[in-house]
Amino acid sequence: MKYRKIVIVGATSFIAHNCARLWAEQGAESFTLVGRDVERTTSVGQDLRSRSSAEGFKVSCRQVGDFCSPGEVEDAVREICGEGIPDLVLIAQGSSAEANSELTASSGKLSASLALNGISPLLFAQAFANRMQDGDGQIVIVGSVAGDRGRASNYVYGAGKSMVDTFVQGMRHYMALNGRNLAVSLIKPGPTFSPMTAELVGSMKLADVRSVAEAIVAGVRRRKKVIYVPFKWRIIMLIIRLMPDFIFNRLKI
Repeated sequence: MKYRKIVIVGATSFIAHNCARLWAEQGAESFTLVGRDVERTTSVGQDLRSRSSAEGFKVSCRQVGDFCSPGEVEDAVREICGEGIPDLVLIAQGSSAEANSELTASSGKLSASLALNGISPLLFAQAFANRMQDGDGQIVIVGSVAGDRGRASNYVYGAGKSMVDTFVQGMRHYMALNGRNLAVSLIKPGPTFSPMTAELVGSMKLADVRSVAEAIVAGVRRRKKVIYVPFKWRIIMLIIRLMPDFIFNRLKI
């Protein structure tokens, strides 16, 4: 499928950047890249230009200083959609860089993590959905397998992603009940190699980001509702979700 206009929120995300590369190579006509760091976002845009052979290919970059500000989010989405309703929106911001112990030791860090990983993606998702629901476009949100069950190692990050999961389910239900064709998909990556996870190399096997991006792009093309990448995480997390507490609580995971 060839997309006319793609919007990527959190465009400097390693996973989002690699998905964008694939869409550019497949002939997408234009990208609007949204980020907090204008220099890094611009760099992503330059990379996409070098990969596209589409005639009239366009990339625009938009800075949003505070991804958790309802006003800034609403203003950005209104302006983007005012220039044309997108076919596809990928929402990919988030961070798991800080240890759970650091987040739980500071109310400020705890609040910031929940806002960035949970509230922020949903502010963008709803703002775009309000403008896209009369069409047949797609909104895709990057969640995480961490949101499937709270674990001692990362339950703050997981709580934010669990919030996203519940919201997306409700949004899909709303679209179905009201006869809307807007597709809403949730991506659930397992641990994937990126600058954010580089310190984990050696302690666990990390998925190759290009392979993860290819699986995401293929799933989005089929308008799948939930996309676990790599696929093995669907099975792993099913086992973890169904595991009784008397076993689960003995595991250091």
